[in-house]
Amino acid sequence: MKPYSMHNQVAVVTGAGRGIGFAISRTLLNHGAKVALLDYHLPQVEEVALLLDKSGENVIPLKVDVSEQKQVENAIGKIKETWGRIDAIVNNAGVHELIPLLELTDLQFERMLGINLLGTYHCTQTVLPTMVSQGGGSVVAISSVAGVLGSKIGAAHYSASKGAIIPFIRSIAREMGPSGIRANCIAPGLISTPMTAGFGEFEIDAYTKGIPLARIGKPEDIADAAVFLCSNASRYVTGQVLSVCGGALMA
Repeated sequence: MKPYSMHNQVAVVTGAGRGIGFAISRTLLNHGAKVALLDYHLPQVEEVALLLDKSGENVIPLKVDVSEQKQVENAIGKIKETWGRIDAIVNNAGVHELIPLLELTDLQFERMLGINLLGTYHCTQTVLPTMVSQGGGSVVAISSVAGVLGSKIGAAHYSASKGAIIPFIRSIAREMGPSGIRANCIAPGLISTPMTAGFGEFEIDAYTKGIPLARIGKPEDIADAAVFLCSNASRYVTGQVLSVCGGALMA
């Protein structure tokens, strides 16, 4: 098998309806995987499923609120019933908003943690027994450069949620490694997606001038990194944070 091949493997992607999640799903399919597309917006993810695979043989679109454990369990059950296994999961579902710290409410903070952090926990914990029974698997979580560096633009709660993902994933790597399960994070910098569409031209220009590669990222930049971490090409990589950010973070 070629190192990056996902032939005969099943991958789960959360937040698959647009942006980075869509790009990851498409790239996994292009590398031979069957992909379960999980998203809160069912019409959107159904449209994506049809776009990616008109036959419907290699994709399953499922409506899931990752902050709700029962919904996650039901979705994972349907995937196992259909394809019988789960080899990789990419925890991509997340939200982002800009709220000055002094205006931030408990409800806003809890919502951010509920989707970005608790959602990653729900999905990962639910697939782990299947991976253990198979003798291995790959867990990937989309963190953020902001989860390492913090935020100065009114996204402290976002940074906290993304930062907490990193030790969580590293704990999975340590605890589940003997079962053949690898766990890694990707920390994107500023990526051109609907989520970052609110950034103005001035902010983007200032950002790109401050990084070595002098451009914002594309969803495909993250997708290629995700396939690497899902596939056998990263068979001896676990507990790592892969910063895909044009050099904004060097660590």
